[in-house]
Amino acid sequence: MGIKCFNCSEYYTLAYGTCHWDLVDSHGSECKIGGQRFPLEVQLVHFKAGLQNLEAAKKEQDGILVVVSIT
Repeated sequence: MGIKCFNCSEYYTLAYGTCHWDLVDSHGSECKIGGQRFPLEVQLVHFKAGLQNLEAAKKEQDGILVVVSIT
């Protein structure tokens, strides 16, 4: 599974996903929008297609793509 970067021509392969949640709106997400936390955050971490893994991707300026959804 992968994704094409919307502002470039590169493809990225999904490495893993994580979820952060809580029943209380102010505790779930790791990231904030306008200083506010939300009950759920999903992070999908990808590495550039053609690279072996995340370790190889860390050595490239554009080797890692993270897609985050906060609800």
